[in-house]
Amino acid sequence: MTHQNTEINLLSTKMAESLALVGLEAMSFDVTVICTNDFTIKDYVIRGESEERFQKADFNSFYDAIVKVIKNIDNDYPRDIVLKDYSQKYVVNQYREYMGVEDE
Repeated sequence: MTHQNTEINLLSTKMAESLALVGLEAMSFDVTVICTNDFTIKDYVIRGESEERFQKADFNSFYDAIVKVIKNIDNDYPRDIVLKDYSQKYVVNQYREYMGVEDE
């Protein structure tokens, strides 16, 4: 997927995803994500800052989510969230801390 010239990534599915890295990838390119409420990426997306959610099979909820994102697109900073909480350095440091390994 290319994220150049993309401002919104719509992730809609009838099935819950086990590992939704496509959302994290989009956010790393500063692309806001819109997804269903049951999507697993709710662990790393923050409503109103990097994404918006909608109720599955509910057109009005879907429409409202899109309108909110469009109105707030200039205030969303999804890349900042990825860099802060999911960068290689951050993740490696989290594993080091968890395993009790000192920094090199």
